[in-house]
Amino acid sequence: MSTRTAQGAKTLARRYYTGEDVYEAETRKVFFEQWIYAGRASMLDGPGSYFLCEIESESIIVLEDGEHEIRAHHNVCRHRGTRLLTESEGRLSKSIQCRYHAWTYALDGSLIGAPFMDEVESFCQD
Repeated sequence: MSTRTAQGAKTLARRYYTGEDVYEAETRKVFFEQWIYAGRASMLDGPGSYFLCEIESESIIVLEDGEHEIRAHHNVCRHRGTRLLTESEGRLSKSIQCRYHAWTYALDGSLIGAPFMDEVESFCQD
């Protein structure tokens, strides 16, 4: 049995627990400089299968494309920033379509359809 006491022990200053600057620095170091476990490949069971993964404040789509490659994309439409998928897992056909303005993405993440944007000057679909 230990006879040690906490006398003389110190704790970190309050800002290390509540400071926005500390939170942002830790978030960068933990979530954005290292590989992050998103899920197991076995969670995908064929082309079009997907699951969502939340990493910090980002929603990520992890899916198996038509070539059986595993890909991960931000779960956000480039047009207005809307979440593309809301179900935590499922199966897609050959594309992902935004429910608001019908922007459509191939399973490799490329934009394949943006209705009426061909009329917008300097619009680049790539």
